[in-house]
Amino acid sequence: TFSGQGIQLVADTAITYDDLVGRIRTMGQTRFSRDAEEPVTSRVLVYSLGDGRGTALGAETTYNEGGPWIIRGDLDSIQQGLLFGSTTRFTSCLFPEPHTFFQASRLKVVGGQVLVARSVTMYVADVPVFWLPFLAQNLGTGRASGLLTPVFSMNDIVRTSAGYDRRISNLGYYWAMTDYTDLTVAMDWFSNNYKAAEARMGYRWARQFLSGSLNLKRFW
Repeated sequence: TFSGQGIQLVADTAITYDDLVGRIRTMGQTRFSRDAEEPVTSRVLVYSLGDGRGTALGAETTYNEGGPWIIRGDLDSIQQGLLFGSTTRFTSCLFPEPHTFFQASRLKVVGGQVLVARSVTMYVADVPVFWLPFLAQNLGTGRASGLLTPVFSMNDIVRTSAGYDRRISNLGYYWAMTDYTDLTVAMDWFSNNYKAAEARMGYRWARQFLSGSLNLKRFW
C-alpha cells in the first residue's frame, strides 16, 4: 500500500518506488484512487509523483453519476481531472461480458463529466453494428446530449430458435440543442420484418405557453 500526495495505491503483488525519478510501479491487481475521483483498477500501473500522471494497463474504471458507464482497456494517461485511453471499450452493460459495448481507437474523459471518443464502433455480442468517426457522451446527470440506451433481450443476441425474429431498438443519440429544444434520432431493427429510423424534435417555449414535438419515422 502507498498513500501520499492525495493518492492511494493498493497492489496484491508488489509496489516499487524509484526515489531518483519519483516514480511508482505496481504489479498484480492494483487499485488507484485520488481525492473524489473514480478509482481505477489495473494489472500494471506506472505513476510519476512529480508529474502527477500515470499509465494503467488492463485497466477498468466506472463513472456512476449519470450511468453507470464502465471503461476498460489501456489508459495511457491518468491525471487530475483528465483520462486518456487507446483501443478502449466503454459500456453501460453491467455484465462481465457485456451484451453491447463501444470500442474507440482514442478516448478522453474530462472532469469525470464528458467522454469524447474517436473512431467508435458499436458491438452487440461481439458483432459490429455501426461506426462513428466521433462521439461525445455526457457522464453527468441532468438534461444533456448523449447516447440512447439500446433495448433488446438475451434472445435478440443469441437466438435460441430458428423461427425467432430478433429485434434491437432505440439505437441512437439525444441532442440537447438549446434550453428549449432537443433532437432525438434512433433506429429500430426487426429481422425479417423491417428497419426503421425515427427523428423527433421537441420544443418548449414557456413565455408563449408553447410546447410539443415534431416526429418523422421511416420504414423500409
